[in-house]
Amino acid sequence: MKKKLLLLAGLIFSNAYAYELEGLNVGGEAAFDYNLVSTGDEAIPGAGGGKDNQYRFNYAQLLLKKDVEKLSFFSRLFYLPTTYDTNGNQNTANLGVLYQLEVFYKVSPKLDVGFGRFLTTMGYESPFRTNNLTYNYTISRQTLYPGYADGLRARYFAHKYLTVNLSSYNRFANSSFGDDNSTSKATEVSLTGTIQDFTWFAGYITSRDTNATEKVDNTGASVWLSYKFWQDFTFVATFENRTSDTKNSALLYTQSLSGTLAYTLGIHNFAARYEHVTGADNINAINGAADFKTANRVNSITLTDKIAIDKNLNLYLEYRGNHADDKAFLKDTGSTVRDASMFTIGAIAHF
Repeated sequence: MKKKLLLLAGLIFSNAYAYELEGLNVGGEAAFDYNLVSTGDEAIPGAGGGKDNQYRFNYAQLLLKKDVEKLSFFSRLFYLPTTYDTNGNQNTANLGVLYQLEVFYKVSPKLDVGFGRFLTTMGYESPFRTNNLTYNYTISRQTLYPGYADGLRARYFAHKYLTVNLSSYNRFANSSFGDDNSTSKATEVSLTGTIQDFTWFAGYITSRDTNATEKVDNTGASVWLSYKFWQDFTFVATFENRTSDTKNSALLYTQSLSGTLAYTLGIHNFAARYEHVTGADNINAINGAADFKTANRVNSITLTDKIAIDKNLNLYLEYRGNHADDKAFLKDTGSTVRDASMFTIGAIAHF
């Protein structure tokens, strides 16, 4: 995924302004897909936004990392299609966004402290999708815990089997009142470790979102376990939850339980994932537009064949089927149904 770039000083304008930059690690990936969706031009909530019979450049990202003595720099530049209206006409442009920029200082061999725009430590799935077992994310990955925010973080390497992260951010959006630029704060603590083929994680976050007339207290938890066995098998179990308390209405609670079994056979990486969401009707409900309408329970099954065409290219064949206990899925005909499905042919090129 990563390659070392050596930039020679003699290539930079003239000797007077020349400098040498070594040890810059660069990685990146680009994703393209074609989807067949049972709901037509209405995307299935929590399924990645794909629409029926549509070619889609999904995203591209570039990762840069540089270590300089006691300092470490890391950035993630994301490039994704964005739809907007101009004089009533719908257009799509590809916008570059600096999602992540982290600077860490090594205080001691066991302690790093840093500032910047951080990615939450919560959740099993990676934003670098090549590392994931499936092409599309779980519902919880897209809806239950926040992504990026400005703040501070301390990392303590307590033991080779245990790392502790403590982070303080500007409030995470959590689907409440927009962006994270606020005087209120979010606090996140997490612990993770690896013992041979067993990896575990436990994290908790609490934050308060405010606007001119209301405040919302948010909490979230993430626990996951990953185990590799019989050389070619991987099993992952996850638990995610989130609560939002406005004090003026009922407590909004959502949780997700999922299990994934993956098996590698030659160039094929097969995965079967089951996810059960309770409190689905509370997702984004605070903004008056619940993603899953009045459905409280949603079950999602994903079957994936991730094919390693080349060491830098993966092809994905993926089926996703969702079932809700109420009519949660809007079709492009205007009707709502309990069941929705999507078949994806995707490709991710990476280096």
